[in-house]
Amino acid sequence: MNTLTQKINAFQPRKILVFGDVMLDHYEYGTSERRSQESPAIPVVDIEKEEGRLGGAANTASNIKALGCEPCLLGVVGGDEEAEEVLKLLKEKEISNAIIPDLQRPTTLKRRTFITSEHTQPHYCLRVDKEKREDLSKDIEEKIKEAIARVGRDIDAVVISDYAKGVVTKSLYDLLLEKAQEKNLPVIIDPHPVHTHLYRNATMIKPNDGEAQDMARRLTGRVNNGDILSIGKFLKEQLNSGILISLGRRGMSLFYGDLHHEIPTQAREVFDVTGAGDTVVAAFAAGYANKLSALEAAYFANCAAGISVEKHGTYAVSLKEILERLDDKK
Repeated sequence: MNTLTQKINAFQPRKILVFGDVMLDHYEYGTSERRSQESPAIPVVDIEKEEGRLGGAANTASNIKALGCEPCLLGVVGGDEEAEEVLKLLKEKEISNAIIPDLQRPTTLKRRTFITSEHTQPHYCLRVDKEKREDLSKDIEEKIKEAIARVGRDIDAVVISDYAKGVVTKSLYDLLLEKAQEKNLPVIIDPHPVHTHLYRNATMIKPNDGEAQDMARRLTGRVNNGDILSIGKFLKEQLNSGILISLGRRGMSLFYGDLHHEIPTQAREVFDVTGAGDTVVAAFAAGYANKLSALEAAYFANCAAGISVEKHGTYAVSLKEILERLDDKK
């Protein structure tokens, strides 16, 4: 048994506050043997199966739970059926939460439609979103600040899952960072480039390749040459934060302190990248909160991501699956 495996086997159920944009991912599966009379290019899908899954920050919390830690999810939902389904799924997964209802906005919904066949993988044909991207009202923001004071007393790490749906604001980010720094807690961010200016002094920021380039452009005002090495170093210096860039089939690139390390992909087959970023952030946070080094936590997260992209839709990777994958690599 290698050292990393030993450390993973010794994981404790660390308490991790997950703050950000809570979503419902709704999946529809059906067959299509007809075309629309109104527009022959459009297939008519006869829905045969539907299911809801936790998305966004809720998917991050679900992954943290599957990795043996104890997430507390803090975010906003509307006063609609989607909110009821999110709360039902959280209860089923035994994920504690401090969800704030906001009747002035809908629960963020991503509805995906797939055409199924006996002989091929489901064909992704349509996505419909329902959301509001404006910043929260001051009233709801104050309620979240009260919740942070209430649930943030006994935690081991903070994760911010930002999809730019209006929940992650400057005042809330500053408050979370201040509370974390008072207790010397790690802060791990799944970023959205539009909020690049917010993300300073975090422990780790995890953009993908395109997001990293966009973040660098927003800080410099010019398009870069796509050199991940220079982009990673630049973001680390400008934001005073560790940077973990996911590169799809090329793996990951870690910039932390004086360390730069390339981590090859663990995926055997890339089937669906939906939610893979949530998995990476969750795994890094779980590992780092359990005293893995930044490099060890990045390897752990990379392994989790490799499993996630082999699955269909958002998927919570378990600790058992990661240990089995690491064992296979020996």
